This record gives sequence, structure tokens and C-alpha cells, in this order.
Amino acid sequence: MQATRNAPTNTTQGLSDLITLIQTPNSDVRLFVTNRKPIGNYDPVTDGPDNNLPWLVAIAHDTKRWIIFDGVFLTAARTSRSIDVKALLDAAIQDGTVRFTSHAVEFTSQMDPVSAASYLVGLPTQVLTANSRIDLAKLFTDFSPQDL
Repeated sequence: MQATRNAPTNTTQGLSDLITLIQTPNSDVRLFVTNRKPIGNYDPVTDGPDNNLPWLVAIAHDTKRWIIFDGVFLTAARTSRSIDVKALLDAAIQDGTVRFTSHAVEFTSQMDPVSAASYLVGLPTQVLTANSRIDLAKLFTDFSPQDL
């Protein structure tokens, strides 16, 4: 397995990179909500302060390798970031092939890319649709499902 981390210069760029991969034909994109508490593999240096934890981890396969989006990728502590999460979910549903898991996952930023990819790819997922969006939104405990 080949894997690498997305290394955007800012959150907006990371979101743009992931949406581009979602829109790429034959890509395999999966979304994962992270724990809402700084537990497990959490690291304040790579995952941010515990009052602004990352909301999502994502992984995408682009025909060559898995690309991991983790660490301070998308936080939703501020309204602008919850809008970003909503935009991501909208793009994912429009694509019709993006998958998600129905439970929170460990933080992966402290894992090497291959270990993080192996962990995430091994989790059970389901296709994100307009109907299943509510199941994913329920995992975002600081927002109502209607916000996302």
C-alpha cells in the first residue's frame, strides 16, 4: 500500500484538495468523524488544541496511492468551518460514491501514512447519501443535524 498525507498551506486549500478528489472519476473517498475528546492518539501539536479538535479525517485513493487528510484538516469550532464541513458533505452527496463510517474514529496524525491508511481503509463504511447524511451529522455532537 502506498500512502501520503495531504499537506495544505491552510484549511481552505485542504478542503479544496479533497473536493477535487471527490470530483475525480474513479476516486475512492471516505470520511470519518473523529472523537470529540482528546483521547487515544491525540496530539495537540498535530491535532490542534483540545478546544478546537478536528472534526473529520478523510482518505482518498487517486489511482496511485491513498492520500490522508488528518490533523488540523477541518475543525468546526467556528461557524466558517461548519460551513466548510457542510460544503464537503454537499459535494460528497452530489458525487454519490463517497463513503463514511457510522462511528467516531481515532486521531491518525501521529500514525505514519501507511498505518493510518491501513487503519482507515479497514473500517466498515456505507455510501453517503441524502438519506444517510443524518446518520453522519448525528456524530457531530456540537451541531444539530440540520446545521450540516
